[in-house]
Amino acid sequence: MSTEKEYDGFLASGLFSDRVISLLSSSIRRDAPREYFNATVESYYRYLLEKTVSEPDLSLSQIRLDLMEEQDDLKEIVFHNRLEQMMQDEIRLVNRFSVEQTMAYEQEMVARHQRCLQEGKIRFFVTRSSMSIRMFQECGAPFHFLEVTRNEVMYKLNLLKKAMEIKTIEKGLTALIYFDMGHVRGGARGEEEQLRFQQAVYRYSQATGYNLILKPSQMDFEIFTDAQTVQQMTGSFCRSPLYDYLRKEIRFQGGMGYGIGISLQQARENAYEAAVLSARRASEGVFQSYLINQQNSILTLASSAGAPAPENPGAAGAISSDYVEQVATRCRLSSENVLRVLEFSRNSGNQDLTSELLTSRLGVSLRTANKILSHLQEGDAAEVVGQKRLGQKGRPVNIYRLKLEPM
Repeated sequence: MSTEKEYDGFLASGLFSDRVISLLSSSIRRDAPREYFNATVESYYRYLLEKTVSEPDLSLSQIRLDLMEEQDDLKEIVFHNRLEQMMQDEIRLVNRFSVEQTMAYEQEMVARHQRCLQEGKIRFFVTRSSMSIRMFQECGAPFHFLEVTRNEVMYKLNLLKKAMEIKTIEKGLTALIYFDMGHVRGGARGEEEQLRFQQAVYRYSQATGYNLILKPSQMDFEIFTDAQTVQQMTGSFCRSPLYDYLRKEIRFQGGMGYGIGISLQQARENAYEAAVLSARRASEGVFQSYLINQQNSILTLASSAGAPAPENPGAAGAISSDYVEQVATRCRLSSENVLRVLEFSRNSGNQDLTSELLTSRLGVSLRTANKILSHLQEGDAAEVVGQKRLGQKGRPVNIYRLKLEPM
C-alpha cells in the first residue's frame, strides 16, 4: 500500500476494510494506529424501532441483517438479546481471516441475502456493506444502509487522534538491545568468538547507518538506543534483520532481545527477558528474536534465518507478558510453554490442538504435549471439544480448543 509511507494512522469505513488494511499494512506499518466505523447495537435497535413503528405491518421476522445466517430469525435474536454477542463473534472471526478469506466472507454474506430474496420470506434488509448495496440496487430490493451517527464519527476520530499522539511520544522512549552470549565458551576460544561478534555488529552498523555501539554487560553485550531507531531497524517491530545478519555472518548461536521502556531500567529488564527467551529457543534450534515494549507486551519478530515467518502475518501481534504469566500460574505451566502455544495459535489461526500437533509443531515430546494440554484444561484455558483417531488402531486422542484471548 502506498499509503503506508504517507500516513501515520488509518480510519476505515467498516470491519472488512479495517481487516484488509491491517493485513496489507502489517509488513511495514504494524504499529500504525487504526480505527474503523462500526455500527453499534444501539444504532441497530434505534433504527429497528423507527422502522417497525413507521410500518406496523412489518414484523422483525421479515427484516434481515448482514451478520445473520439463513436460519436466523431477527425476532428471536432481539427477544433473547443475542445481537451484541453475534457482533462480537463476527469481529473475532473476521480478525482471524486473510485478505482472501475476508473478501470471500463478504461475498458469501451477499449470497445469503440473494437466497433470502429468492425465497421471498424477507421484505426488508439492513446492511453495512457496499457490496450488498450494489446487489440490492440491481435487484430492486428494499434496504437501509446503517450509517454511523455524527457522535460515533467524532468518537472514532478522537480515538485515532489520541493513538497517533501516543505513537509520537513513544518514538522517543528509551530502548535497549540485549545479546545473550551464554553459548560462548570461556578462555581464548571464547574471547575470539566475542571479538568476531563485535566486529560483525560493527560491520552491520557501518552498512546500515545505524549507530550501534556495543557495551559489555557481565558476560553478555547490550546496545543503548531509542524506540524510533528500533522501529526502523525492525520494520515497525516485524522482523529482526540484525539477528539474521549475525546468524549468516558468524553463525551466531545466542539469543537477541529488544526492550522498550519509559526508563533505562525498564528497557534493560525487557530486553534481557526477551533475549533469554530467544536464547532458549536457539538452544532448541529455533532462531527467533523477541521485543518487549513499555506496556509489557511481547512481540515475536519473524526471522528468515531459521524460523519461518507466520503463516498469517496479520494475525500475529502483541501478547501481554502479564497475561502469559497469569495463564502460566493458573495452569501450572512455564511462561515459555504458554507463550509458544499462543504464538503457534496466532500465527496459524488454529484454535483446535491435539498432542500430536503440539509435538510436531513445537518440537516437544508426546508426554510434554499431553501435559501442556491437560494443564491448560485444568486451568480453564482450554476445553475438550471432540476426539480423533490417528490410525486404524489405538485409542482416540482428545481435541482441545483454546480459550486464550490476550489483548
